[in-house]
Amino acid sequence: MARATGFWVIREGDNLYRISRHFAPEGAEVSRLAKELQEINGHAMMFGDPSRLVVGARLRLPERLVTGRTVASPPATAPPSIAGGAREPKQALPPTSSIDRKPPGPDAAPTALPASLQADSKPAPAYVDQLIDGALVETEDRRSEERARDTSPGLRSWAFEYRLDGRDTNTLGSSVSQGTRLQHRRETERYGDFAIDAEFGRESTDSGQGGPGTSSSKVTVYHENFALSGNAVANSTLGVTRLALSPFLASSYRVSLPSSTIAGATTSVAMPDGEWRAGVGRLGRISGSSVQDFEFTRGRIASLEYARRLADQWIAGAGIVSVHGSDVVRDNTTLTLGTEFALPELASRFKVQGIVDDRAAKGFWVDAQRRDGRLAQRSGGYQLDPDLIFSDATPLRDTRGLYWRGDSRSGADFTSIGVEAAQTNLDRDPGRGGATSVGATVNTTLRIDRTFTAGAGLSIRDERPRTPLGEGREVGLASAFVSRSNPWGQSRLDASLNLTRPEVSRTERIRTFSWSQDWPRAAAIETNSLVMLSDEFLAERRGRRLSAGLGLRGPLYGSLRWDASVTGVDIQDGPDSERNYNSNLSLDWNPAASWLVRLQWQRNRIQPSPDNPQSRFLRENVVQLTARYELSQGTPYPSVGAATGRSGTGRIAGVVFFDENGDGAKQATERAAAGIIVVLDGRRFETTDAEGRFTFALVPSGDHRVAIVVERVPLPWGLEDESPRVVKVEVREDIRLDIGLKRISP
Repeated sequence: MARATGFWVIREGDNLYRISRHFAPEGAEVSRLAKELQEINGHAMMFGDPSRLVVGARLRLPERLVTGRTVASPPATAPPSIAGGAREPKQALPPTSSIDRKPPGPDAAPTALPASLQADSKPAPAYVDQLIDGALVETEDRRSEERARDTSPGLRSWAFEYRLDGRDTNTLGSSVSQGTRLQHRRETERYGDFAIDAEFGRESTDSGQGGPGTSSSKVTVYHENFALSGNAVANSTLGVTRLALSPFLASSYRVSLPSSTIAGATTSVAMPDGEWRAGVGRLGRISGSSVQDFEFTRGRIASLEYARRLADQWIAGAGIVSVHGSDVVRDNTTLTLGTEFALPELASRFKVQGIVDDRAAKGFWVDAQRRDGRLAQRSGGYQLDPDLIFSDATPLRDTRGLYWRGDSRSGADFTSIGVEAAQTNLDRDPGRGGATSVGATVNTTLRIDRTFTAGAGLSIRDERPRTPLGEGREVGLASAFVSRSNPWGQSRLDASLNLTRPEVSRTERIRTFSWSQDWPRAAAIETNSLVMLSDEFLAERRGRRLSAGLGLRGPLYGSLRWDASVTGVDIQDGPDSERNYNSNLSLDWNPAASWLVRLQWQRNRIQPSPDNPQSRFLRENVVQLTARYELSQGTPYPSVGAATGRSGTGRIAGVVFFDENGDGAKQATERAAAGIIVVLDGRRFETTDAEGRFTFALVPSGDHRVAIVVERVPLPWGLEDESPRVVKVEVREDIRLDIGLKRISP
């Protein structure tokens, strides 16, 4: 049935691979089809996750899989011309509903078939059978879909999650954390998308001293894709969030400006030629592992940013961040200005940015990009003054430098070369370390054939101290690897040598060898292993580290899967010797498409050698339980070609009627015209219902043209002026448009 209708109705327990197996016989083809279904059916996945399909949604199949369905309406023809009897050219019309075949008024006269069609009117049972079969299949699938879910417009999704975390250590005692998380997202036609993410938890400890437990909470509300006008759309956040400048100002190749965790509000307003960003709130930090909490710290922060597109490939922007009352940094206000532009004639792109705080500490950086065929180049320079402060982060490290990097890629082969010179501790403060360094790196990866890949890398750096007590050194790192597919799976061997040659001390070197292996599946069980050996020849001692790990995973029963791993590390380092063990076991279970249950157990153990007085024996056991339930209702709104998205649209609605008195307004005694096709902008079609009504939803703001297909209007009715009617739609506006049909013949 899915091949006939062109879609698959998602049911409980379905996943992309299970669905693909109905249409592809082999494993590789199943994987390719599953990936293709994921790419063309984003609307049928919760939060964009292909493993969480929306039950009841229609999964559109690729065209090559759709066969045996022929649903078409008989071609509509105009009546023969009175003058010559020649027929007018046929016009392609959209499929019509069954109501189209009913005469809209008593004045409609039956139209005789043209003579050419009457002369050879043979029965076509194959066509009739196809039409009936297709209609029955589509009706059955539609009823199944209606039973499976609510198909009202606008996707609404819920997710409920419970987490339990129990820990026991021989040093800190035991603790139990419980948390509940609620996520909800709702699409609206006119007011954007709303989402809430709330998390509540409680932790109790037993360290031998007693004490009450602690509660935690973290709530964030999102309002996205809300059109403020025909060319401006806003995205806002309220609650626990991150306050950051846009990526345009916050990041570059060598310098990045940090973000802050706050409890407050942020908003951004995007327009075709610019964007505003603003935020304000109290500073804090995220704590906890399985159950997270927001802890307030001292201080408040506010930021404002504006970026504007000055030309097709030229952007400029400015941002200001102010912090007051923090216990980490002094009160500060910092301004940053940046611009980015392209020079197409040079195949290059440049970015220049500067920063200054309220005590005149400054910084700047320049990035350049250029592409010559397969070679992509990046170069630039940067400098940050001592004690420069941005946001609530500790002062940025004072540094200056120049760099160049070139990357060449050809198929699976890749080569990268880079050089850099840098300085730190620009003021040569004797209380801080710092150096002048010059270095270069080379890395290459070659795919010899389909089963064999090899690579190597070399990095060297020369460091000279910027303080009297510092010691210069030369540092080098060489590495290589080979990877090969073989009857025993996928094997990879790595080797590296790290050399450090100080000016005064002895040369230090560290040699590392590793072997990783992905073994062939055995009874649906996947196995991988890793063995690593490291010899350390340090200035004062020699050490050796040996580690080995084994991982296994596979199905247990039905949708229940297991995953286990164990790792051991033996450190032979004189008085610092110790042995470490880490083991992990987890169970994942999907009892239904909407449910996920995960149980995980971890055990860590550190056992020092008898002559290691610095380390103490440590044992930790962790048990974590997660249960998650997801639910969705409704169907996603169709995508809209408006710059402001769905919420920047309006509606056009009205009635088509028989205008008996010719005044252009529908009177109570005038009949509605059913089955008339109304066309919006020559692309969207609606057929009037029994009351003559039509509605176009999600119409982008601006001017639009509305027309009707006059060939579907019964004689003797028509339009005095068949040209489209121009309608102007504003954001979230309902436009009423009634169309009266006039008598065009006695």
